[in-house]
This record gives sequence, C-alpha cells and structure tokens, in this order.
Amino acid sequence: ATTAAGWAVGLAFAEMWPPLQNKFLRKAFQFGEDRVISGSNFQSDVEGGYCCGAAAMAQAHNDTKFQEDIKAAREEYKKLLGVASSYDPTAGIGIPEGVKILNAPLNTSDSRYQADLMRYYEAKKLRDTNRGQQAVMDADTSTDNIAKIFGGIIGITISPSTTPAIYRLMELIRPNNATICQDVKLTYFRLRPFAQLGESTPLPAKETYYKTQSSYPSGHTCYSWAVALMLAEVAPAYQNQILARAYVFGDNRVIVGYHWPTDIDAGRLLASSLIANMHASEEFRNLIKQGQAEYKKQK
Repeated sequence: ATTAAGWAVGLAFAEMWPPLQNKFLRKAFQFGEDRVISGSNFQSDVEGGYCCGAAAMAQAHNDTKFQEDIKAAREEYKKLLGVASSYDPTAGIGIPEGVKILNAPLNTSDSRYQADLMRYYEAKKLRDTNRGQQAVMDADTSTDNIAKIFGGIIGITISPSTTPAIYRLMELIRPNNATICQDVKLTYFRLRPFAQLGESTPLPAKETYYKTQSSYPSGHTCYSWAVALMLAEVAPAYQNQILARAYVFGDNRVIVGYHWPTDIDAGRLLASSLIANMHASEEFRNLIKQGQAEYKKQK
C-alpha cells in the first residue's frame, strides 16, 4: 500500500510538471524499492504496489475534480517558481526517459537473478496448457489484435470505423511505447531467457531475430499495460477485467521464454510513466472523452 501511494503520487506530479517527470518518477520508484531495503515488504509486494498505484491513477482520471486539481497545482507551482503565468510546462516535453527512472537489469551475479530464474522455470511449466496457447497468441501486439482482445472484454468492437477515437489512442501510444522502451534497451543489453539458457520456445520463427534484441524491458508488456490503463478510463465499469487481462498479457511473455519476470515488471512501470506523460496532452485528454462517448454509444 505504501508503494502504491508513493507511485501514484509520483505519477500525479509527473503529469502536473512534466519538466521534472524523470526526477519525480525515479523518486517514486525508489520509494517502493526502499520498502524492500528496509525489510518492510517483499519485492513481489512492491511490484504489486506499483500496479495498484497505476490503476488508482486510471480511476482518478475519471473524476473531473482530479483533473481540475492537476491544473490548479500546475498554476500553483508556477507562482512558487516565479515563472510567467503564460508559461506552459507541458509544451515541447518528450516522453519520460526510462534509464533515468529504472535500475539496470539484473545480471547473473546478482542474488535476485536466482528469483528471476525460478519464476521463469515455473512459468515455463504452463506451455502445454491453455494458458500456454494463449501466451503464443499474445505474441501478436498488432493494434488489431490488441483491439480484439480488449474489445472482447468490454463488449464492443474496437476498429477505425466503429471507435475511431479509441483506435487512435492505441495508435498514439504505440510509437511512444517503442521510444520509452528503446531508450532502456539501447542502454543495457540483456539476453532473453531462451537465448541465455540455450532453449527452444513455442515461437521458433521469432528466435533468430530476438536473440539480437535486448530483453529488458518488455515492450509487449509496456504496450498492453499502457493500453489497459487508457481503456480503464474509457470503460471504467470493466477496469478490473481490463487490467487483469493486461497483467496476464505481460506474464505470458515469460511463459514463451522471451522475457524474464523483471523485464515484465519494468515494462509496467514504463507504461504508467508514459500514460502520465500523455495525460499532459490536451489531444490525449480529448480523445479519452471521445472514446468514453464511443464506448457508451456501442453499449
């Protein structure tokens, strides 16, 4: 709960004042990690806290008062800094820089690597189950496939013709997702589980390519979690189902052997950081409102 509160506050501050987003998010991330250092929580407790904090922010954005408070806090901070009231801190700001928020990935000499390895082997046991089949299908992160998955959950057809605003939101998230993940991938190179362990996967056609691509963080996870946070605002009645499916989507990358569990954890953190940044955009906020109207119309 402490981690959830700290991460939610960090996301709110990052949205309120984007020029300092990396510092806010790094501090909020460390706030959670400190719970492990102090012995107050296990690492898995903290990872759950980050997810709950992001979910709480998605719900908060459905409250117009919250959005008004963000704007009011922004104006208040301008006065405290003594900058002109005409100054727009959201203009010209890029997306958060993952390397300034996250820690470096685990290496084999890190004591926590053994936990990553054991979690991987437990996930691998699911390959010959229905969940394993789902994991193979979830390797497809095309907009149309993600739209089909989440559209089925909220009971509408998501497409350029039926829900242009929702579809546009998904397409807006995609390039930003690639950028925020690539920032970290280019800084660190981590071998993927199947490559490091010399194993085969249920997706053999992709193995040659992914052997040359960094495992940390998971771009699949980042995209699905970011889309889910957006859809939790569009269709709040289904927020639990949306976020639960996105959580599974990320974990499925471990089942097929293409990511370590901590790659997935990092992907979710970057996704919520990205959505906080995009909320500072008037275009994004307006599309959310249009998406809500599209959802209600189809329902």
